[in-house]
Amino acid sequence: MTYKIFATISFTDDSKEKQVSELVFDSICPDNEFMTELSSEKKNGTASISFSAEKIGTVLATADDILMNAEIALKVIENTK
Repeated sequence: MTYKIFATISFTDDSKEKQVSELVFDSICPDNEFMTELSSEKKNGTASISFSAEKIGTVLATADDILMNAEIALKVIENTK
C-alpha cells in the first residue's frame, strides 16, 4: 500500500505589509511550474503552496526549499524598499 503525505505552506499579509505574500509567492512559483505534485493559489491576501509526496523526507526537503526561497525573497523585498 502506498500513502501520500500532503502539506500546505501559506503566506499571509499583516496589516502593515499588504501584498508582500503575493510578491513572495510570485518570486518562488516559477520554479514550481512543471511539478505535478505541487499546486499554488492566491486568495484574499493569502498565498498558498500545496504539495505531496510518498516519503516524509521529500515533504520536509520541499518545505525547506520553499521556506528558504521565501526567506530570500523577503530579504530582497525588504532591501529594495
